Amino acid sequence: MDIIVLASHGILMRVEKSDDGKLLCAKIQANKITKKQYPGDFGRELRALQILEEKKTNNKYLPKLLGSGRTEEITPSSAYRICRYLISALRTVHEIGLVHGNIRPSAILVGGPHERDIIRLFGFQFSSEHPQRPDDKETIGYPLDYYTARATHKGERAKPQHDMEMYINFVSSLVETSDR
Repeated sequence: MDIIVLASHGILMRVEKSDDGKLLCAKIQANKITKKQYPGDFGRELRALQILEEKKTNNKYLPKLLGSGRTEEITPSSAYRICRYLISALRTVHEIGLVHGNIRPSAILVGGPHERDIIRLFGFQFSSEHPQRPDDKETIGYPLDYYTARATHKGERAKPQHDMEMYINFVSSLVETSDR
């Protein structure tokens, strides 16, 4: 399984060498205060994505993959793997104390072939950092309120992508429970 989390500024998650010798940094856009520049930081997700698409073939955004007439239908086993890898990718993000806050189909890049589906998450411009989970698991709303966007915690209106991340977190916790 190959999970990459990519953004222009933030915490370094993984580094790959691309064909032109530059470092492709998989980062999360969370460290917005210091605005540090990292090696291979292209300043924009688009340039990093272009290099990624050149390097790895058969990558498609989820909306294009699901769009009618654009590709063949996704097999049930491939759809299951895509969902499982998406849960795993968000679990990785949540484990380091970050919230994506903008989950949408265009933030998900899917690569194949079907037997080796790959998920890559993009669009961390609305991500936020949260404190560690409280020890008191009896807190009202725990754990779902933990993964809402920071704007929601400030009393602003929740958006559908915030709900999506909460639901994925809930499914992830169910998977963890069934693994034990």
